[in-house]
Amino acid sequence: MPERQVPLTEGSPRSQSVDAGPFRVTEVWFPAHLKLEPHRHDRGSFATILEGSFDLRSMGRSLECLPSTVLTEPLGNLHGNRFGNQGAHVLVMQPDPQQEDVFYPCRHLLDSITHIEHGGIRSLAWRLAYELRAPDSASGLAMQGIGFDMLATAARLHQPRRSTPPAWLTMVEDYLRAHYLNGVDLSALATEVDTHPTHLSRVFRQHYREPISAFVRRLRLEWAATQLATSGDSIAHIAQCAGFSDQSHFTRAFKQFIGLPPGRYRRALKA
Repeated sequence: MPERQVPLTEGSPRSQSVDAGPFRVTEVWFPAHLKLEPHRHDRGSFATILEGSFDLRSMGRSLECLPSTVLTEPLGNLHGNRFGNQGAHVLVMQPDPQQEDVFYPCRHLLDSITHIEHGGIRSLAWRLAYELRAPDSASGLAMQGIGFDMLATAARLHQPRRSTPPAWLTMVEDYLRAHYLNGVDLSALATEVDTHPTHLSRVFRQHYREPISAFVRRLRLEWAATQLATSGDSIAHIAQCAGFSDQSHFTRAFKQFIGLPPGRYRRALKA
């Protein structure tokens, strides 16, 4: 896996890249207030914003990209960028256009401009960045696995649902995203949207492809991963705020979700 380093100069981005199977993986640091005039890339891209922010302008649209934003662009898309006050730290995957068959299940995602927010994909992108910075004999395989996991997660978000969801389901999602760190009472939530708890659970699982409990736990773990990366709070405190009964329970759940225990994950990000 050959690595390419681009030296940092004032007003210029700094990056490092590797080829990992069908992907080119690049970690890029853009300086504050940088403006890139309209340009094209020789590959499509799947970019995850780790830190900072930028605006993307393309086809008459302006998209604000904040931490946890996942942005896809098709090959040859003409676009410009304007970076924020803190610049931006971005992890980019670029599929090999000569291996289209490999990415066929994600074609609907990679052949269009897609703009979503997903903390779980951001957590996977941090893992990918760690493999890029500290490679070993298994890093190539690990990077491919993480990359495909990121693609599959994003592609599933954009698959057509089997039926039109009821209007109240959006209210349920908004409530869960606003209160996931608090206790969620299913019966009270069902009463709020005027349906039965069993019906609520069944419809939610049908449209989100996971039970409410798994959805809430994922949000808590995504929040915890962000706290480990950006705060100095103890792991025990983060575990408690995330609603876990004890640190060992949190450690098991976090390792299953991220692939690393919390302490090792935090150290890897600071390496």
